[in-house]
Amino acid sequence: MPFTVRRIDGLWVVVTSRLPELQPADVIVTVDDKAVDDWLEAVREYIGQSSLSAVDRVIWAHSLLFPRQFVLGIEGGQRVSVDLEAEPSAAERGFLLAKAVEANHRPDGVVVIRIPSFESPEYEQAAITAIHAAKDASVILLDLRGNGGGSAPDTLLSAIMTGPYRGSMFTTPMTIAMADASGSFDGAPQALPTVMMRYGPQQTNPSSDAWAGKMAILVDGGCASACEDFVLSFKDGNRGLVIGEPTFGSTGQPYMTTFPEFGMSFRVSTKREYFPDGRPFEGVGIRPDLLVPLTIGQLKSGVDMQLATAAAAALSQ
Repeated sequence: MPFTVRRIDGLWVVVTSRLPELQPADVIVTVDDKAVDDWLEAVREYIGQSSLSAVDRVIWAHSLLFPRQFVLGIEGGQRVSVDLEAEPSAAERGFLLAKAVEANHRPDGVVVIRIPSFESPEYEQAAITAIHAAKDASVILLDLRGNGGGSAPDTLLSAIMTGPYRGSMFTTPMTIAMADASGSFDGAPQALPTVMMRYGPQQTNPSSDAWAGKMAILVDGGCASACEDFVLSFKDGNRGLVIGEPTFGSTGQPYMTTFPEFGMSFRVSTKREYFPDGRPFEGVGIRPDLLVPLTIGQLKSGVDMQLATAAAAALSQ
């Protein structure tokens, strides 16, 4: 999509845009002269339904589910025509996050290390290098907003955790022929098998050479999968404040099969995940210690108030 949209305070708000007529902080009130939620209903049924906030976050990202042309009605009366087959003519504007690991040494002594993904081990190693280089920092703030995960960053956890920490607890289905045969007499397939196997939570002891300075994490609803694994262990080990918005509430390790002749793939989750104490995790996510939501005012001003608030809170912890 040539723009991104978030639901903020019940409104559909433009966060970034590559369309010259559509500005960050614009509020979308209609699409093709229909109320936004009514128009999105046909798309919503194809998006995973683990939680309303998760659906709201990703629904505009699936451009293949949208018509090729439509018209956005903006608060104030402006109308913006969108052609998904046309190349956007403007540079991306709005609330943009770094695409690579970056370290920003702020004048207040906070070192902000942005980690956009855990898709590649290079991200994890770059973050560890940046942490070691920030040894004189008053506090290190890890910015994980929009980090969609990848591989579990166990090496990064080992480099920073100063006390014991646990991972999630999860269950996975067991296929036992006799149980399946008995269930077949019920006349309807079961949503889940009768027999499940539970794993965890596994506890990890800290490394003797872990970085011991003060730390905090900034997250949002874009922190998902392996990013959430990292935040869950960070929080369980009482390593520092978690600040921002609730995380996505997803889990990984899907079973995947591909259909290269059609350019398609299919994935289905192989486990149900829980917090170490047994509370549901999927569709819930990790709630921060300090809630700092993205606001329309921040988008209008162009000032990253989430980051500024998180830095002040990290210093005072």
